[in-house]
Amino acid sequence: MADQSRPSFDLWSQAWIPVKLGQNSLLVSIQDFFDRAGELAYFEGEVPTMPLAIQRILSTVLRQAVEPRQGENGHQVWARIWKEGRFPTDEIRSYGQAYSGRFDLFHPERPFLQAPGLATVKNEYLKPAALLSTVPRGSSQFTSRAGEQTDTMSPAEAAQWVIHAMGFDVAGIKPGALGDDRAKGGKGYGIGTGWLGRLGAFRLVGKDLFETLMFNTRFQGYDDAVQDMALWERDDVLTGAVSRPENSQPRGDADLYTWPSRRIRLHFTGTGEVDGVLITQGDRLLAYGQERTEPASFWRNSPAQAKALGTSNAVFMPRSHDPNRAAWQRIDSVLAHPGTVPLKGQEKVVMPLLISQLRELIANGVLSSDTKVLVETVGLVYGTQDSVVTDMYSDRVSFASRLLLPPSIRARARVVDIARLTDEMAHQVAYRVKDAREAAGASGENTSATVLSRLYFDIDPAFRRWLNDLDVDRVDEHIENWCSTLFDLLMTTAKAEMLRLGPRALVGRSGAETARGTSALSAFNALVSTLRKRLKPIPADTPREGAHS
Repeated sequence: MADQSRPSFDLWSQAWIPVKLGQNSLLVSIQDFFDRAGELAYFEGEVPTMPLAIQRILSTVLRQAVEPRQGENGHQVWARIWKEGRFPTDEIRSYGQAYSGRFDLFHPERPFLQAPGLATVKNEYLKPAALLSTVPRGSSQFTSRAGEQTDTMSPAEAAQWVIHAMGFDVAGIKPGALGDDRAKGGKGYGIGTGWLGRLGAFRLVGKDLFETLMFNTRFQGYDDAVQDMALWERDDVLTGAVSRPENSQPRGDADLYTWPSRRIRLHFTGTGEVDGVLITQGDRLLAYGQERTEPASFWRNSPAQAKALGTSNAVFMPRSHDPNRAAWQRIDSVLAHPGTVPLKGQEKVVMPLLISQLRELIANGVLSSDTKVLVETVGLVYGTQDSVVTDMYSDRVSFASRLLLPPSIRARARVVDIARLTDEMAHQVAYRVKDAREAAGASGENTSATVLSRLYFDIDPAFRRWLNDLDVDRVDEHIENWCSTLFDLLMTTAKAEMLRLGPRALVGRSGAETARGTSALSAFNALVSTLRKRLKPIPADTPREGAHS
């Protein structure tokens, strides 16, 4: 019989998942989510990384709840649910009943994603703000919380942030958990950030949350279903001790998506408000060699890691996001050739498993070849040995799904090349403008960064539109059009920068020489020549070199 004096908050039946329904923001329970997913537009969250963390929990529930019918493989299960256009709510409801109590945030024996007996030598709890790994050193820079708002949390908020901390918590020293052999002097020394914090993470976005969750869920690996278990399905209860050796591999998506990177224990009041939290080190997961395990990350070849491991084989590491670069500027990660063979002139990368699954579903006719692929990249930027968060990353890029299919390998290579060329030509303009300023006697300090900022203000939305509208059957024509558009954008900025220098800049100063010219005019002419050569063909009515009208 349940202890009536003890608060309960069951994530299965009580509302905590932030979503958008039409123009309204609301919270739904796990069961409500699966019942109404087709009505819900998208996930919300206090920070951009929250939807990804919550989505992976829901994806795990779906994967574990649905039983394959006789003879079905993972792709066939996916296709069946997609064809029905809704989630199998009866199966999902039965699953929730089978694990009744294990989704209770305050359960006395098995609190959701927590270690119930977690303790330290001092047994001191921190304020709930410790869960906010996106609030570096008490700053409210990235959330609306401040002061008393971090002293307590509602159960719904605490559920969100426990899930988020398990994936994105900062690295560094934490209290040493009793039972953790790694702890020394009451301290638990760093094992890195949470697993999601180490990735170049992304998710695929559909027109509603039924599509979104389907795009981000795989049903492969049913042969190993007994081995692949979510954390709440396991018979053992988390303690302060390490439960998996450091060299352990996840047994499947359910195991990976609920990997206990941290040990967490909430402290709560009699009314169910969370007023304290204890966070210690959890199970470490090695980053290298997970490209065939982690479905939702971009990857890069790491010769340095291969050397350290003493292998001649390619070793892949997560390709973390660069906050100074847009998603389209790293489109090679999205359009990577399946397998480890790089496209011509491309760094050796691998196609992420979720995008590879999408490609197979389209190739097999399960999804329409007219489907638009919307990739949302999200992550945190860590500083000072990953012990604080300094920035966040969130971006989107969309393109025609046919670009992923095998017949489009040449088109993919051309798109990757043109994204790289766009970047190179923008930098070429910035460098030449800097030369022109110095030749005119003006300071070139910080000029390149300023010019690049102005250029990308125009280039960024234009390239996104071009990529979204790209017709794979007419890729050469579309690339010619983009080169013409890009030439015009670059020339407009270059001429505007020249006009800022004034008439004397066109002549230059006596003895004023730069690496690329002796006057602002010669620097400009060199730029025009470079753009003409690299961005062929260009319109016949292109302004002549040196024209400043």
